[in-house]
Amino acid sequence: MKSTTRQMLAATAITLTSALTVNAATWIGGTGTEFSTAANWDSGIAPPGESNETYIISGPVTVDRTESSSTFNTNVENGATLNVSGGTHNDNRAGNTIRNFVGSTTAGTVNVTGASTSYSIGHVLAIANGNNGNGAFTVSDGASVDIYRGSNNLIGTGGVVGGITYNASLSIGTAPGNTSTGLFEISGGSLSTRVGVNVGNGGTFSVVGSEVSSIVLGGSNVDAGWLILAAGSTLKATIDDSGITPIFVEKYAGTSGTFIQSIVNLASGALLDMDFASTPIAGTWTLVEMEDGDIVNDGFALTDSDIAAGWSFSVDNSGTNGLLQVTYVPEPSGAILGGLGLLALFRRRRN
Repeated sequence: MKSTTRQMLAATAITLTSALTVNAATWIGGTGTEFSTAANWDSGIAPPGESNETYIISGPVTVDRTESSSTFNTNVENGATLNVSGGTHNDNRAGNTIRNFVGSTTAGTVNVTGASTSYSIGHVLAIANGNNGNGAFTVSDGASVDIYRGSNNLIGTGGVVGGITYNASLSIGTAPGNTSTGLFEISGGSLSTRVGVNVGNGGTFSVVGSEVSSIVLGGSNVDAGWLILAAGSTLKATIDDSGITPIFVEKYAGTSGTFIQSIVNLASGALLDMDFASTPIAGTWTLVEMEDGDIVNDGFALTDSDIAAGWSFSVDNSGTNGLLQVTYVPEPSGAILGGLGLLALFRRRRN
């Protein structure tokens, strides 16, 4: 039976506080590219450094985080790239205003890859911020990413649904009026979040194929998960020969206390962008599944090119779990149409 509980909460989904002093270490390089090498930081201290140290990777540099590490938070900006490959990593500083920024007024990229790689983040992962803060974060080849806390809404009015402000574990894109773009793409491995994912203006949440082991929003704790696609955002889905791994949104798993209801809200102005990894095949696939609840479509739409190519989508709330599904029926090819035309001409000549 679907839950009908709707408890209003105008503040945060999770109350997190931090009154500690913030210090910062900035990448200077010069001794290889390893994140955990003390000499590569202006503080001369390897992560985790001093109390509440923020590690800032800035400039057109590439940094490799391959040795298991624990720190407070990590920002990647000004054209920098952070490659996380191998080891167990934890950015663990709590706080409802703490972020791992990937792109913040300037561009940044993070790539997490490899079956032996685990990356945990104890606050919000914010991809893109403000104007010109373009960010990209990719997960591939069996890596796992776990965002085990949440913090304040960063996409402005796009994160407010039905009068409730939905904060996030993962924030992609920005508030209306800003120009930054953000991309989170998972093509292998797993993603879990404590609360929800907010995709704002200029943000793209991309799922590539069936090699992804799981995407569970709300899977890091008992809290409800959610997926909000605000105006100006995009859900991109790429189908491979075996299909695609759906995004699963968990309901509240606790037994008491104040909580926000899990939701999937697809806003007017948000787009669905479909693609194939290889040869197009006809079929129907589930892109999003909401546990014990309805998916709300407030004007979500396919791109015009996808509609022309033969794609359609539907929201199916007839069962226990709400489903966002997509169907591809290929248009007859020009070769087939041409062949039919020649056959008709041949028949006319015989007559």
